[in-house]
Amino acid sequence: MAEQHIPIHTTYPYINLTDILDKTEAGSADMPQLIHVGGVSAAGKTTLSSYLAERLPDARVLSIDSYLIAGLGKMTVHFDDTPPDPNRPYIGGISPRVWELDLLTKHLGALRKNEPVEVPIFDQTTKDRVGCEEFIPGRYIILEGGHAFGDELRDTADYRILVTTPLHDRITRKIVRTFVHYRRTDLDDIVGRYLTKDEPVWQHYRNEHSALADQVITNPSRPAEHYEQVPEVDKPVPLIRRFNLIPMPDTGVLHDGETFYVGHSEDGIHYVGYAINDRTLVHLPLNADIVRRLATHYRFNEVAP
Repeated sequence: MAEQHIPIHTTYPYINLTDILDKTEAGSADMPQLIHVGGVSAAGKTTLSSYLAERLPDARVLSIDSYLIAGLGKMTVHFDDTPPDPNRPYIGGISPRVWELDLLTKHLGALRKNEPVEVPIFDQTTKDRVGCEEFIPGRYIILEGGHAFGDELRDTADYRILVTTPLHDRITRKIVRTFVHYRRTDLDDIVGRYLTKDEPVWQHYRNEHSALADQVITNPSRPAEHYEQVPEVDKPVPLIRRFNLIPMPDTGVLHDGETFYVGHSEDGIHYVGYAINDRTLVHLPLNADIVRRLATHYRFNEVAP
């Protein structure tokens, strides 16, 4: 009987580097070893990949999102997000045609031969490519992104790391990151898509991808530390009714100094906000239907506005 595969479970920032080195040591010394880092959006794949690259010898990070198609923000072509097999939803609930996975696969083949490639530069603010840059392979290539465990790419890996994080940490990261770093304010699309697509698909694949992984690393938030330099928003719109959101047991926990809230203003507009130690970092309109969706994952605790 074949020995059952049991992945190593750890919590960031601890990573079992010994296991990575031991399992990739057998690979050709002349051929780069591919480490795939996968997981749901906002789990912390990029952070963990950068951390890993600093600790492995001659390692480079290659992001799958660099291969998002050119002109994505201007595209009028409709990509069908409904998969041919209803039992195999698309990763992230999005058609894989949004990425040039064929080009990525071609590049991975070249990198295996120690050949440099021209990787697209994708601007997440404009949703478009803004050029290319040369990527020179090292001993380790860390391929990070939602499709790292997908059908198209999983078999190219020499080692697989799955990043997991409670839903509360992921949704608040998504909100802060999108507003602060990408300057986007369309939280209806961001939060709505996350709750209706990213989360259900992640729950569908979670056990399957965990079984494929060599390591499963939980990456909880440390918001008081991570958001210390994030500026406050200017004069948030006053709310006449406000509810602090308390995560359900399977959603996560509130961290020290953290406040996540919803409410509505005098003119009836709903808002969502996020604060650390009374510093409000996000305060933006949110559709009432999406506020109601949050009630599936949070308990609403009314407080004085």
